[in-house]
Amino acid sequence: MPNWAENRLIVKGKPEKIKEFDRRFKGRPALWPLQEFEKHGKSEKEIAELELNRKREWEKQKPVYCFNALYPVPKEVLKIGYSVQDSRPLQEKLNDLCNPEKWWDGYSWCISHWGTKWDIDGSVEKTYEEEGLVEYYFDTAWVPPCKWVKKVGEDWSDLKFELIFCEIGQGFAGRFAVENGKVVENFFTEDREQMHRFVMENMGFDPYADFDEPEVNS
Repeated sequence: MPNWAENRLIVKGKPEKIKEFDRRFKGRPALWPLQEFEKHGKSEKEIAELELNRKREWEKQKPVYCFNALYPVPKEVLKIGYSVQDSRPLQEKLNDLCNPEKWWDGYSWCISHWGTKWDIDGSVEKTYEEEGLVEYYFDTAWVPPCKWVKKVGEDWSDLKFELIFCEIGQGFAGRFAVENGKVVENFFTEDREQMHRFVMENMGFDPYADFDEPEVNS
């Protein structure tokens, strides 16, 4: 299991555009085909039945806040599947992993286009809303979805996006902001002490509150 990055997404703009954004932020996560381990030992008929049942369950899902709604996984990526074998040397794959032009399966596409390997984990909490502003809180695997925010900020250039994030296990936090379709801030804390202060000031909680012996002093 991954560590979870906590994300606070603040969107500002004209009230009618905020409402439209909020509505279009809801959809269905990508429908990935069965992976090889799920097909192992099964007949073609059994595999077809599993695929059909998966599609039916997917179609029954109610729309939820998800990355796929605003930046969908392309059909050519879905056709390949989320995870496929790649015989290239590990270092070569790592070098290509964040390059949006060199994806080889769904996993690499998500990392190179959303910035994180999975869609939003669990529910999205709309923590605050007022005229011309909406705020969401959600978790992502390992890292914040900065690349997703960048793309959405380009597509919705009349809105302002501010992503505040932290991942306590790895000891980092930061802010990523897009205005007028351009990245205007891309800040990461440099050490755990700076991360501690940043989270207290920008996310409203003490990241070391549950530690018997806090690692840093505020």
